[in-house]
Amino acid sequence: EGNVTLVMQVRNLVSKGGYLFAQSTSAGSKAGRYFGLYMSAFSGSAVLYYVDHTSQPAQPRKVTFGIDLTDGRKYSLLLTVVDNGDVTFTVDDVQIGETASLGRGALQDCGGGGDAHTDGLAECQLFVGQRADYSPTGIPIGGAYRFQGILYHAAIYPRKTLSHFPVQL
Repeated sequence: EGNVTLVMQVRNLVSKGGYLFAQSTSAGSKAGRYFGLYMSAFSGSAVLYYVDHTSQPAQPRKVTFGIDLTDGRKYSLLLTVVDNGDVTFTVDDVQIGETASLGRGALQDCGGGGDAHTDGLAECQLFVGQRADYSPTGIPIGGAYRFQGILYHAAIYPRKTLSHFPVQL
């Protein structure tokens, strides 16, 4: 439980950054953001932004992976999160940097809790190619920091920790 791998094949436009994915709730503003993977053309790196739910109050944090994916080439990406909080980022079957230790419970999924009027999953939104952006009243108004390029494939492998890109998609 808690293990997950996100798999993507992408080709960014040259020198164009953007979110490959982001998970949020409909709570609005930064309070509803859980995590997202951003390709930064400015810093030439991939950045995992997340909200650390083990701190009180929950704090925004980031892990930077030193690789520029905004050069117009096609890449196969794996972002693997283990239930103890370890995160690895793999590009074309090569791990980028060291395994980041966020701590158990720091990176959480926003779905599944449920309440009286929803099953919890309705509140959880996965944005592909952008992150959520909200109006001042908390209503989703579309995406911000959009990915610019080609998204060939995206998949989530719950309860799996892949270390190599799957041969069969």
